[in-house]
Amino acid sequence: MELAFRDDIRNAIAHADYILDPEGLRLRRRNGGPVALVSNAEITGALQIAMCFFELLQVFQKSIAESFRPARTVVGRFSNNPPMPWTIQWADDGRFTLSCNSPGPQTDAAYQRQALINDRLGGRMVTAYVGPGKNAAPTLLKEISETGFEVSIVDLATEDQFAPLLSEIGEHGLWATEPSAESARSGLLMVTPFGFRSISSGDDFKAWLPRVDEVDFD
Repeated sequence: MELAFRDDIRNAIAHADYILDPEGLRLRRRNGGPVALVSNAEITGALQIAMCFFELLQVFQKSIAESFRPARTVVGRFSNNPPMPWTIQWADDGRFTLSCNSPGPQTDAAYQRQALINDRLGGRMVTAYVGPGKNAAPTLLKEISETGFEVSIVDLATEDQFAPLLSEIGEHGLWATEPSAESARSGLLMVTPFGFRSISSGDDFKAWLPRVDEVDFD
């Protein structure tokens, strides 16, 4: 988004606050000062990047839609409604349908597991549970922040607080990757929507994330 979105060009066009010039687009600065010139080459590059971005977005949306052909059934809920099995399908005629004929609330093991994980996330994408005798190392939090995630910290200072969490994780299969004994000792217990994992470094955290292909806009 940082590459694809030019707020200066967008704001100028949206507010009709620009001057066309043979050399490019002259834009007034928000707080006054000299007029900024966006050259024709810059405008051309910005347009190409924007079109590439939307093309990639459409390809991504289509690939997601195609994953629902044939139809898939997912147990979930909308807002405060009870959980039910929903059939999601991208039909051959291009329609994307969402239907349910459940007579009442229903759950399955996957739904129950995800509900437990979501409760432990507390509305965040990444939450760390700091057990007795441990701390959330500032260097680790900084490395995770640089990947785009802010970590919510929950301090469980006593064994009476920490042990029930570990029991819940094991009993309900909430591990994303069950740690080795060494990792459990040295790592920080963290949870994302994928489940729990012991994280010792920024590289550990990055390896946990889904693989994303890098796009070079140059």
